[in-house]
Amino acid sequence: MKIREVGEFALLDRLSRIIALPGDEVIIGIGDDAALWKGSSFALATTDSLVAGVHFFMDDLSFREVGSKSILVNVSDIAAMGGIPKYALISLSLSPEMEFCEVEELGEGISKVCSALGISIVGGNLSSCPTLVVNVTLIGEAKDEKVLTRRGARVSDLVAVTGYLGLAGGYRRLKSEIHNLDLRIRSILRQAFACPKARILEGRMLCESGVRAAIDVSDGLVQDLSHICEGSHLGAIIMIDRLPLHPEVCEFLTAEDALYGGEDYELLFTAPPQLMPALEQRLPCPLTVVGRMVEDHPGEIILLDGKGNRLPHLRSGWDHFAHPNLKP
Repeated sequence: MKIREVGEFALLDRLSRIIALPGDEVIIGIGDDAALWKGSSFALATTDSLVAGVHFFMDDLSFREVGSKSILVNVSDIAAMGGIPKYALISLSLSPEMEFCEVEELGEGISKVCSALGISIVGGNLSSCPTLVVNVTLIGEAKDEKVLTRRGARVSDLVAVTGYLGLAGGYRRLKSEIHNLDLRIRSILRQAFACPKARILEGRMLCESGVRAAIDVSDGLVQDLSHICEGSHLGAIIMIDRLPLHPEVCEFLTAEDALYGGEDYELLFTAPPQLMPALEQRLPCPLTVVGRMVEDHPGEIILLDGKGNRLPHLRSGWDHFAHPNLKP
């Protein structure tokens, strides 16, 4: 059944039943003109969208995966500042030709990940659109005003990243030939693209350990590190032989995937050298030092190979207006 046959209000009622997740602090959630809750901490807010034909094609992701990923990419922003995600507002732009069951699956994907992460869905909006757009506004909380920011890096800080880089970019690059790869390799690449990890705990641990500069890797390591460089008025040196590639798929990935691929949603941060040993022991995920911050060349990222030779940048990271869609 098409959603144009169901109608806006019946659809809204059904979605409300699927995704309504009021928390203990929520006084008024879905069903009124605005949400009301009582907080007692410092607030963080972010918003991001997933647009079909720009961020993904429907043969990339199921509707459940679109729903869950729309939450996770926003969670990554809150985690990158050391915060805890708390409340979500979901706006859906849907084609009237979408099937009712497809919208239900989308809502189930949203609901499942929010329930797992303790996020209350407190409102949203529905509108008609020729293509699918999922916009999420996520409100989080911080323990105090000492959060992770792009301007907190210092000279001689080491540059480090959680997890592995290049998997999502590798999936997109290899998509046309992925059916030729081993099932395990296909699964690792696709999982990284479809369901990025929520590094909430890691972000909190970094913040509590005294780290002050971080960002999530959404547009590629080079692009995102450049934001830290600009915010901190410093330069950075990256050693490409230290880039963390997943050991099971490293033969299929390149340094270019890790540097520019984007959508890894790992945490990229800088910290004084004396903090790194404790962080490597404490964080519940792989942690790799890939470079250092320098006073020279503010705003510039220098790439070095294993012999210390300077390498040229092959391309930039993701830019919505330089890359209007995902099609080659």
